[in-house]
Amino acid sequence: MLVRILLLLSLPTATLVAQENEFRIGGQVPAELDALFDRGADYLAKSQQDNGSWKCQSQFGSNGTGVCSLCVLALLSTGDDPNFGEHAGSIRRGLEYLLSKQHQKSGMMGGNAYDFGFTMLCLAEAYGTVDEDRLFRGEPAGKKRTIGKALELCVEAASTMRSKTELVGHAWNSTASNNGIPDTSVGGSVLVGLLAARNAGVEVPDDVMERAFKYFKKMTNKSGKVGYYQTRANDYGNSIARSSITALVLAIGKRQECEAYASVRKYLLSNLETTYNTHPLYGDYYQAQALFQLDYKAWQAWNRERVSRAVATANDDGSVGRSPVGQPYATAMNMLTLALNFRFLPIYER
Repeated sequence: MLVRILLLLSLPTATLVAQENEFRIGGQVPAELDALFDRGADYLAKSQQDNGSWKCQSQFGSNGTGVCSLCVLALLSTGDDPNFGEHAGSIRRGLEYLLSKQHQKSGMMGGNAYDFGFTMLCLAEAYGTVDEDRLFRGEPAGKKRTIGKALELCVEAASTMRSKTELVGHAWNSTASNNGIPDTSVGGSVLVGLLAARNAGVEVPDDVMERAFKYFKKMTNKSGKVGYYQTRANDYGNSIARSSITALVLAIGKRQECEAYASVRKYLLSNLETTYNTHPLYGDYYQAQALFQLDYKAWQAWNRERVSRAVATANDDGSVGRSPVGQPYATAMNMLTLALNFRFLPIYER
């Protein structure tokens, strides 16, 4: 704190005023949200399995790495010290589980590209904040799996995906059921993972990023709706989640000047009351991040309603909401949707 004060005192007055205004953007976190996060984190710690994962019943996460990654991210989002804090052990066991699931040659994490994308994001957010010497205790130093090495393998895998998860047509596809056709939903999860890895200091090939951005631009209509796969006219449910994903990757990727960004911005700000009807928790997760990047005041209003909803759906055991995928998933997604109120995760920078 003393270092921060000294740094601020050394800045010009104009800079201090600008930074003070920026600090005010955060505001005060409501007490009920603090309590919700405390109880949610306790629930996730108690529901963690012995192997470090969490139970899930999703067709897109049968091996648990995707849901495990979301749960670890939710714990990291509370701001607890990931090395010595109350839930440091849960974070460590979750990361150990994820690292143990990575193929040491291909870099893939098993499951499908949704699992892969969320796991890459989780590792990138944990990189640099988690003391890796505390991982895999008892394992010989020369054989320890590190987060940094795992991230590098993830980036390499994302850049050279083959078979059922190949980089086809400038994006990634989710499962074998669509015959290798890329889609904007899973493509977004992988691209956000790559952006987070790049943010963490891992080198990501520029051509891979440019091809992915090109794909999202191509899939965006002038109306701001984003197609699911093949063409921009293709739809699946409404476009709230896909438009949010597109806005998010273009914002983090510093592509706000393109026509696609302007289109999805207008669409999302004109449909603030619309919920992604196919997978609502998934839609809220991306809509929160997109609105935060697009328009802070719009996010504030949207966020207040989501905080009230989450508090109203909190359960006696500390979990939040309901989902057929499982309570750990529902709790993690609700917490991550509201984690912008705290902004401890690097991916939530604005």
